[in-house]
Amino acid sequence: MNSVVTLDSVLALLLVAGLLVLFFYGLTVYRNRFLLRSQGDMQICEQLPVGPRQRLMVVKMAERKLLLAISQEQITLLESWNDVGKSDS
Repeated sequence: MNSVVTLDSVLALLLVAGLLVLFFYGLTVYRNRFLLRSQGDMQICEQLPVGPRQRLMVVKMAERKLLLAISQEQITLLESWNDVGKSDS
């Protein structure tokens, strides 16, 4: 009766699968929190992946916003503008 799967092995497999799901969910939450955090006057407002290792990112620094193209090799400033008409109060 080698083909019969025991209840213990099914429970162990479900436990391992549950722990893997929990681990990857935590990793995703940690990664998103790390990428979208603010530090002083600099803040990442938005980001858009455009390839496997490329993304567009809007960064706010004081009263200016910067549109950056980020790749594995370099970061390029595409556009810069004043953040007028926005109030934090």
